[in-house]
Amino acid sequence: MNWRLGVLVSVVMVALVGCSATPDDGPSSPEGISHIHALVTNPADESLLAATHEGVFRIEDGVAKRVGTGRQDTMGFAARGPDSFYASGHPAPDDGGPPHLGLIASSDGAKTWTTESMEGEADFHALAPTEEGVYGFNSVTSQLVHSVDGRNWTDLIGGNFYDIATDPKDLKKLLLTTPDGLQTYERGGKPRTVPKTAGIALIEWLSDGTIVGLKVDGRVVTSTDGHRWTASGEVAEGDVQALGANGDTIQVATTTGIYTSDDDGKTWKRILEIG
Repeated sequence: MNWRLGVLVSVVMVALVGCSATPDDGPSSPEGISHIHALVTNPADESLLAATHEGVFRIEDGVAKRVGTGRQDTMGFAARGPDSFYASGHPAPDDGGPPHLGLIASSDGAKTWTTESMEGEADFHALAPTEEGVYGFNSVTSQLVHSVDGRNWTDLIGGNFYDIATDPKDLKKLLLTTPDGLQTYERGGKPRTVPKTAGIALIEWLSDGTIVGLKVDGRVVTSTDGHRWTASGEVAEGDVQALGANGDTIQVATTTGIYTSDDDGKTWKRILEIG
């Protein structure tokens, strides 16, 4: 991840039905956030950033504040270090230029962005930076790709991938979510579908080895190996849009707000109301 979130799987999430748990009350978000594509924690200050259809927002004290002045449709969004991010998506309506941003980068906390590569050629719906480069799913070509420097790309495998998570112990090993279920993939090899994992759309591979998965129906599942999964909880309310994680806390964005859980989805606290 996110996630991750994320990344995001907006096509799949349109028909989701939220569950009935009652969230904590929280103040409303500002006008303009119509869809959240990803939730990412900034390692510089532990602040939570939301990549949206209208730019990047910082979530703090129950309020969403725009970061910088950019209003680009920020799809793939991921931290590569303190105040340092990769993103992709589409330009704001009045910005002009090609319809796909390619890979863009920020080194000032997502306030400003520069084009790294693939402008007009790539819309990365998922990005996963590592110490060995960055993985991305280019929705334009339906290819999982990898770059060492963010500028030169190598095609890996084709498919329809929703999310990407890298094994923190082996950066060449990935988990990929697809319409048919999770796939395990090792760079240079062939993907293998994990049985009985259909419905897992968003994933976060935590530094302690725990893998958190979010199903399209809002159920949260966890695993230690990517093969055996245990039901853990359900999203608090609304249709799921994005999954993020920081330490042992997971964050979920839905059509009604942003929620956090520190017990793998059993209970939730709403930190931002939307709508």
